[in-house]
Amino acid sequence: MSSCSTKRPILISLPTNNCARILLFLKLFGFDEPVDVKSPKDFGGLKSPEYLKINPQGKFPALILEDGSTWFESQVILELLADKFLRASAPAKYDDFRGGLTVEGRAHVNLLIRVHDLYLASANCSQPGYFATQASLYKADMTLKDRSARAVDLVKQLDVLENLFQAAPANLPALTMADLVLYPTFLFLVPLTSETLNWPREAVWAGRPSLRAWFDRFEKMTPALSPVCDAVRGFVQSAFVDSGRLAAIKGQVLSEDGQQLSWGVDNSSTS
Repeated sequence: MSSCSTKRPILISLPTNNCARILLFLKLFGFDEPVDVKSPKDFGGLKSPEYLKINPQGKFPALILEDGSTWFESQVILELLADKFLRASAPAKYDDFRGGLTVEGRAHVNLLIRVHDLYLASANCSQPGYFATQASLYKADMTLKDRSARAVDLVKQLDVLENLFQAAPANLPALTMADLVLYPTFLFLVPLTSETLNWPREAVWAGRPSLRAWFDRFEKMTPALSPVCDAVRGFVQSAFVDSGRLAAIKGQVLSEDGQQLSWGVDNSSTS
């Protein structure tokens, strides 16, 4: 699809987890200056005719390149910008970012991203009433049974990720594309599982030492990325926690009907 040409690429984004992978990439490699970041509101909102010409799914992020071509889906945009900027200017850094020079390293990175994008962060349907697993932590219009199933599957996927981290190839670069994909989502999961599902505060990490070590290490290893990470934390706090929208969901989870269902971990006591 094409829009009007622009002097610089325009990233249409919000400080959410799926958008943040792109913002982290731009900040990490110093490409944030050549890219303009705008909000969907600058294009009339997600469901406006103008925005739907850019992203027909009516979601974010989206990208407009200099020639007016438009792109959507966070991972597609991330890979496009990595090819456009990093591969062209620093091929060795690009190779490390993709998982190194081995087939196994790159496949491992791709598998981490695939597990995240398919089983945690995507509903795989743009119609109303379909939700990603992560949406069980903040979407009000989800049935109690569906929310319970998503919570149970969240536990499963956390265990899958733990096993993948434990099985990482020995020569895997210290920081890869998968880290930028996963980390912002954990900035959602850690507070919201407690706020919404009434999980104990450390439940995300229980029995998952590799995930915990990775999470604790990420920002220490990349302090320049803190502004992006802090923006995601701020979004979670303002949009979900401080807004009061989670109280009704948590009330349903802790209701008599809710406590007849499984929530992945024991959430019967207040945290």
